[in-house]
Amino acid sequence: MLLTLQFGECSQYDALPLRAPLANEPHFQTSQGREGHRFADAEINRYRLYDFYTRQAEYQLGQTNAPQILLPYPGLEGGRRGHWGNTNEKLSSTVLNRTQEPRYHRLLNRGPHGDQYVCIGKEPSQSVCLFKASSPSMSQVMLNAELRAPVHAFAHQVDRYGFDMQAQGDLYLIGDRFEWYNASEKAVKVTSHGYHLHNDKVIFRRQIDNHKVLDWPSVSRDEDTAVYTRQWEWLDDAPRLRFLLPVSGKEMKNAKVSIRRDGSSWLAELSAGNKKLNHRITSSAPANSLSLVHQSGRIWVIFPEVKKGTLIKMESWLGTLDSHFTPKTSEPAILSEFLGGATRYFTQSITVKGTLNADPAASGTAYEFDEIPVPDNNPYGVPMTTCGLTFSDDGCAYISTLVGDIWKVSGLNHSLEKVQWQRFASGLNSPLGLEMADGILYVLTQHQILKLHDLNNDGEADFIEPFTQIKLPPGRLHDLTRDDDGNFYCSHVRGIHKISPDGSSISIVSTPCRNPLGMGVRGDGLALSDSSEGNQSNGTCSIFESIHPENEQTVAKNRRILYLPRGVDNSPGSRIFTHSERFGPLGSSILGLSYGTGRIYQIIRDTNNGTPQAAMHMLPGEFSSGTARLETNPKDGQVYVVGLDGWGDFAVNEGCFTRIRYTGKKSLLPVSWKAKYNGLLIGFNQAIDPGSIKPERFFLQQWNYRDSHHTYGSAEYSVRQPEQIGHDRVKIQSIHLSEDRKSIFINAPDLLPAMCSQLYGSLTSKDGATLQLNLFATINQLSVDNGQGDLASKDKIRNLKVPYYQSNGDTYAVITGFFDKRAGRAGVQRPVGPVVKYQSKELNYAWVKDNIIMKNTCIACHGPGSQHDFSSYASLMKSVDLKNPGKSHLLGMLKTGSMPPFPMPTVAPEMQKALETWIQNGAPE
Repeated sequence: MLLTLQFGECSQYDALPLRAPLANEPHFQTSQGREGHRFADAEINRYRLYDFYTRQAEYQLGQTNAPQILLPYPGLEGGRRGHWGNTNEKLSSTVLNRTQEPRYHRLLNRGPHGDQYVCIGKEPSQSVCLFKASSPSMSQVMLNAELRAPVHAFAHQVDRYGFDMQAQGDLYLIGDRFEWYNASEKAVKVTSHGYHLHNDKVIFRRQIDNHKVLDWPSVSRDEDTAVYTRQWEWLDDAPRLRFLLPVSGKEMKNAKVSIRRDGSSWLAELSAGNKKLNHRITSSAPANSLSLVHQSGRIWVIFPEVKKGTLIKMESWLGTLDSHFTPKTSEPAILSEFLGGATRYFTQSITVKGTLNADPAASGTAYEFDEIPVPDNNPYGVPMTTCGLTFSDDGCAYISTLVGDIWKVSGLNHSLEKVQWQRFASGLNSPLGLEMADGILYVLTQHQILKLHDLNNDGEADFIEPFTQIKLPPGRLHDLTRDDDGNFYCSHVRGIHKISPDGSSISIVSTPCRNPLGMGVRGDGLALSDSSEGNQSNGTCSIFESIHPENEQTVAKNRRILYLPRGVDNSPGSRIFTHSERFGPLGSSILGLSYGTGRIYQIIRDTNNGTPQAAMHMLPGEFSSGTARLETNPKDGQVYVVGLDGWGDFAVNEGCFTRIRYTGKKSLLPVSWKAKYNGLLIGFNQAIDPGSIKPERFFLQQWNYRDSHHTYGSAEYSVRQPEQIGHDRVKIQSIHLSEDRKSIFINAPDLLPAMCSQLYGSLTSKDGATLQLNLFATINQLSVDNGQGDLASKDKIRNLKVPYYQSNGDTYAVITGFFDKRAGRAGVQRPVGPVVKYQSKELNYAWVKDNIIMKNTCIACHGPGSQHDFSSYASLMKSVDLKNPGKSHLLGMLKTGSMPPFPMPTVAPEMQKALETWIQNGAPE
């Protein structure tokens, strides 16, 4: 069913209504300008608006009576489907429909607290031991268990984000918050010093009250009885300690207790009802070196003194009163014999063949794209949301995924004929940054930086140890890179974090930001991070700097050097300072990624006498996923990129791995720029052919965004008339070529400081290389007049003042309202739907369906069989959030003021309130 309206349409394609293009000019038509984009036919790109500013520039160059204020960017899909278009509607993956949760191996570190799930055996008879991160102590032992990610705001049928985890199964044993105590019965501090992996064993290195010990938890089956075992090996002497044994339930508090010695072991039995909990403690030391004590239904193991090298084995199992089962006797294991690594645990590698010159848009240029397939259908069934990248000196790539894997990728030669993916590690907690230093892989996780060691050189991590010795801030940390002094850097909402080379100290070296994704660090410590569009004063995405001698006196807000035009980069990824002669003219530059659009661009930074500012220049070619990380391979000197399909992107693959290869072909690129009082000075890597400079083929425009504390994003506003939505066209008086022909000066005396300035034009180098110059610059501060061309007015402002509004209205409604009013659609004045009086107790699904869904004709687009079906209670509840009623998708759609689509009436505020009240009441059926 497709309902076509007079000025818009509504379809089954995702939750938001599909409007007609907001304006009639060709650059607003999402069906045009799609040539040269290799993924334009993908469903996610069905209504994508490509190259808006470029097409606008071309259109304006052909106009003889162009207005001074030009139309703004309308939105990701031409403003036809909400502020984020279709990119935020992917509650199930648009690129790979996974239906089966992967098996989790050995150890899974997961969640905001960093809990650890030790996985033993295979489903459906898998056992899981949960260790809480706060102690760390064993919290639960579950049998017949499975691990499943809970449903969340961006949930998929199978988790692809590495968020929280839940264990489901038969609860067997329960541990206390603390396990280890001193002689005064006070809990002692237990810290983790990493863990060793040996076949299916996970052996923790712990420090218990400053005493080092190896700790191996396991669960085995013996005559259909599950036996939970803990084995310890003490690595130094320890004074008197107490260990609290697990229980099986509250009823054990009043259990009958029997404690006795049996040769070299101690046995304890707790009986309650028909259930019996058994413990057996065996030590390599004499039996009298420990004892068991019963207190309030709990059993304590008392260690008067533990000598270095002592081996202790604890076994716990449940049975019935008439059961006489006892596990077969075995000596405690010598755990130190298992620390050197075993044969590979992940034995199945995947070999793929790469595709050279995979993107037609980049074909024949100086930089072609080589595609390396990501094995999304791998033998382990794990999602391949590739989010981290680094290289070893031999040219092998190490790539992380959101769900906690590290893959080693070899065979990255020129032909890419046989590229091998080998699972190097698993179970890490949000490994969003990788860095190779002195042959050791450093991994940034949600709570700490880890060092991963391959002790036996078999291509698999055997020992994972913490590197950071300080507490990292809560919440996800992103990216990981180093400066020449060995300091590590990562990004966080609190700002750029700098960590000392030994991991002992941390400092914040920038202002806070919103949802940063990537980093880029120069050798001397200048760090570039990003801040996403959204509330907390981010009218558009931006790139900002760390505190550095080059920007100590800057007038720029929050040291921002580049405000990203939303139609070019709606969500930035990482960036890199390149240092590779083998990478041609971009071998000494700054490259940045757009996660949202899957593109790459130059960042040209101007120090500008203490107020740095930057321009971006897009490079041809696109990636198949939202690009997240890029890195130079030290072996071939080329730049590689990984990306993923997450939220707010146009990905067509779950993950991507791409090489950008310098072909040696002629190229003309911008390499420098300066904003003068009377125009723009642009430098190039080659001399320009004077005959190619045609002023009628150059176009210049500027605009600002509005920062706002309470408004998400911003429309584009005139710089000269700040209350007007749109772009200012700036007159180009003349163009001047420098004596060495390597720079041009665009004489534009009316140029102003602005968040975004676009310079568009065509040039040819002396040796015949062509360039479509499409430069987007942030002008924080104008410098002195250039000596060529007309001078600017002496009273012109010099510094950028970013417009700020406490609240700026709903951005999507503001933009669509502007275009509706311009076209005479009067969308902002359209009628309001009916209001029905009600009492709170009357509100149920039947009332909501009759008085909101039907009377406001929501059912026209959300009827039976549609993707977002509101015709039944069960289907409507998929758009309702009972925990956060105000964030329910259904309610959010109506509150934008743009739904139902024009010319249908909007839903009256009183009825929106009724809907919210119904949800707050628990959404009764």
